[in-house]
Amino acid sequence: MARYHNLVAFLCFALLITNSQSTPQANDFSFCSWCEDFVGALDKEIESGAGTVEQQVTRACDAVLPHSLQPFCINTVDGLIDGIVKSLEQEIPPKAICEEIDLCQPSRIGV
Repeated sequence: MARYHNLVAFLCFALLITNSQSTPQANDFSFCSWCEDFVGALDKEIESGAGTVEQQVTRACDAVLPHSLQPFCINTVDGLIDGIVKSLEQEIPPKAICEEIDLCQPSRIGV
């Protein structure tokens, strides 16, 4: 339940930040695309082998969001990291990982 509260808080702050920007891309914020970007950044961090998993998560959060939103990023993925890392080790694509952890809607094929 706390994870969903953190998720809602993160989303509200992210929307607040993007709505305050004047560029068109800022208004196109997608939680799903953020997740995919985060998982991709984490994959690169893991491949580099630098630091602990916690440090890699912190750097991946910094790579996809402003530093001021780092606590919300970390809270959102807290408790999911082991599963994300295992999925990355199995070479599962970021979108599929994000669908599995309910941060993206599954693709509908043939609809």
